[in-house]
Amino acid sequence: KKLDNETITSIALDEMLSYITKNSSIQTVVFLGDDLFYNDDDFVIQFLSGLKNTRRDVSLMLKTNTLVHLPMRFTQTLMKEIKKTIPKQIITRCNHSNEVTADFIYAARTLIENGVKIVNYFESNDRVIFHTLKNQLDTIGIGCNTYFARTNY
Repeated sequence: KKLDNETITSIALDEMLSYITKNSSIQTVVFLGDDLFYNDDDFVIQFLSGLKNTRRDVSLMLKTNTLVHLPMRFTQTLMKEIKKTIPKQIITRCNHSNEVTADFIYAARTLIENGVKIVNYFESNDRVIFHTLKNQLDTIGIGCNTYFARTNY
C-alpha cells in the first residue's frame, strides 16, 4: 500500500502497521522512497518495534543509500533495535570503490553482525569498476547484484 507521497508521520505509521496486521497475505514489507534512516532514532525504532510487535512472520527489506552517504547514522542505539527486529535485508547502491570508506565498512560490518543481510545493486557499464567493487564488498560480506545500464552514446 502506498501512502500517496505524504511525509510519514506517527499517524501514517500507525495506519501502515494496522494495514500490515490485517492482511495476513503480506509476507515482506519493502520500505522504498524516502529513506527510513533519514528520520530520527525514535521514529525508526517506533517503526521497527511496531512491525515486530504486529507481525513476526514478515520479512523486512529497506532500500537505503544512508549506508553509502551517511554510514555514521547507524548508531549503537539503532543497532540494538535493529538486532531485535524481524528478519531484515538492506538494499543499498554503492557504485564505486571510492565509496567504500572506513565508516562504510564499520557500519556494514556492524549491521551484518546484528543479523542484517546487505545487498548492493551496482548500476554501470564499467565492468572493471564493478569487479573491483565486488571484490571489496565480498571481503566484508556484502552481496553484490549487478544491473548494467545500457546507454547509447
